[in-house]
Amino acid sequence: MEQLRREMLYGLPNLKYLEFVKRHLLPLHKGPLVDPFMLDVPIEKIDAVYVDRKEVYNEIMQRGPKIILGATGSGKTTLMQKVYKTPRGRSNDLPLPLAVSLPLTRVNVSASANEFSEGKTSILTPEIVARSIFSTYWDQVLVSPQNRQDFLPTLRQDREWMLKLHWFYHHCSPTHRQILDDFELMTWLSASLPHQPFASDITPEDILRELIRFVTWPPAEMELFGPKRQWLYPRVQILLDETERLSNQAIIHLIQDIQKLYDLSLNNLDFKFFVDSNWRVLVENLDCVRQGRISLYELPAWHADELRKILAKRLDAKTRENIGTSGELTTIKQDESGISPGLNKQLNSVLLNCGPFDSDQQLRAVFVDARIKPWRNRLLDASSPSERVQMAIDRLNNQCTSEGENALALFLQVLGESVSPEDACHHHLTQLIKGLEYENRPTHIASRAWSRIDHTMNWAQEIPESRLSTKANEQFIDLIVEGALNANPKEKGIDAPIHALRLARVFLGACADCWEEYIGRPLEPSDLEEITHVYFGGEI
Repeated sequence: MEQLRREMLYGLPNLKYLEFVKRHLLPLHKGPLVDPFMLDVPIEKIDAVYVDRKEVYNEIMQRGPKIILGATGSGKTTLMQKVYKTPRGRSNDLPLPLAVSLPLTRVNVSASANEFSEGKTSILTPEIVARSIFSTYWDQVLVSPQNRQDFLPTLRQDREWMLKLHWFYHHCSPTHRQILDDFELMTWLSASLPHQPFASDITPEDILRELIRFVTWPPAEMELFGPKRQWLYPRVQILLDETERLSNQAIIHLIQDIQKLYDLSLNNLDFKFFVDSNWRVLVENLDCVRQGRISLYELPAWHADELRKILAKRLDAKTRENIGTSGELTTIKQDESGISPGLNKQLNSVLLNCGPFDSDQQLRAVFVDARIKPWRNRLLDASSPSERVQMAIDRLNNQCTSEGENALALFLQVLGESVSPEDACHHHLTQLIKGLEYENRPTHIASRAWSRIDHTMNWAQEIPESRLSTKANEQFIDLIVEGALNANPKEKGIDAPIHALRLARVFLGACADCWEEYIGRPLEPSDLEEITHVYFGGEI
């Protein structure tokens, strides 16, 4: 079983898996085969897969130095990247700082990587922090065309601000030095100026202090010309991450350096240090933490509904990549009722469990409702509940009111209103209405219609019955989530989101015939439980 476990952990995604996912879960996706459950997401795609945890985000945005503890896969890096990418303005009624990302393994320092990882040197010198702050400010305010257009015309009227910009450009050189579409500004910045805003012997600590004032204090000109405008950044927030390879001494060194910088009384400067939970005892015993000068915050445990959203967001993101500049989507092949096979399968499953299909009389009784009464006589007799469901779908979907309302959608609405909003059937029926809206949409509004599709429904419905039994289909996502939340104690160093993504891969890999143990038959719930057991290192 150890060989099978290794293949589950390290053998995916392979070609069988990718082709299976493409065929059944991402039929709209164009281009190369993709894995929606990949563990690492590029920073430019974070917004598409980010699951909002408002309490966590608000806690991180509070003022003051803070150490954020979380296990591998708890979302530390994703959260940091989300904070870093949040545009200027206000979020959740909180003024947003200039977020400066410092991935510890990628900061350019003169010392060797070994010296830093062993705690013999630090990257949190005033010089390096100042350079990182100015580089981020330069990118977001001046390289950004929109911000440059909004703010630079007014800022250019302030001579002192321009002199300081010139000075910081040369003494805290940004990573991306050129602005290709502003020749006038770059020419001025390249020239030598006779007057300097700061003394030649200014200390690194004072450079950092002056830079923070420059970034966070609006120039006087902004209040003199026209209505007062909100300044870009009320403070600067340094985000430190990627501590996995650091030694105990390096962690201690970094936290002590944070405290030293904070002791300089640098107004409007915060540090958020994202640290693996393995360092908890070490961090808790540091003097600056025990005295309350640096606070601790542990990322809370993930809940089942949040894990479901993670999986759904991944599928959503990959499907949305297919929407082109015209806003059109590839047409899904539909059956005679005008419904795609996947949606037809979902309709049959939900209506059999939630609809009045035990007899012809029971079904016709629902059509006393005025909204669907015009189609009562279109219903045909059927010999079984399953035939009755398909008959209703076929007879109603191509019908509509004079206002264009779909008859099948109205029928689903009537059924949904007949059960409590707390009932699972109410949720499933509501989602089916959204699915019908999408498939009956005009092509030119496809991208807007797609935004209403909710993958938090059982997306496993798209997996064919030849690979997944009805019961396994119904429990597919629940078993992924339960497995992720009930990780083997040996796996506690990895948090639930990683396990959820991996188990989704592993379950789909088994459906795709990636392992001979599960080839040639529909998987049952017991098979999925067995796969989870093997994934966590158990024996069959």
